[in-house]
Amino acid sequence: MICAASANRIALEKHLQESPMPDPTPTTPETPATTAPEAERKWFGKSPGDWILAVVIAPIYSLLLLGVGYWLNSSAPHLALNIAPPVQFQGEKTKFGIITFSVTNDGSKTEESVECYFKTQGATSFW
Repeated sequence: MICAASANRIALEKHLQESPMPDPTPTTPETPATTAPEAERKWFGKSPGDWILAVVIAPIYSLLLLGVGYWLNSSAPHLALNIAPPVQFQGEKTKFGIITFSVTNDGSKTEESVECYFKTQGATSFW
């Protein structure tokens, strides 16, 4: 039996030398996972082109919104000045008068500090 086993072993070795067993590992060159093509790279779910577009568009959009907000808030209130005809009184030596005026707002925008200055010709004030 020893001879038969030796003969089988010699035949098996000869067969393996003539036709080797295939290698179970793939023979294709491996590509590392870190070198993905540019089209497949994503940062937070967005491609580099999307990020570049966002960086360019965001400041333009922000400036546009700031400009519209400033324009809406900087419109002056619509104030109206009403001057009634003066009431005049004749004194012994001088003439007296009362001038009535009013400043009204149409309510489109509130105004908190309104100052009115007026000057009349030929009049003097008491204060």
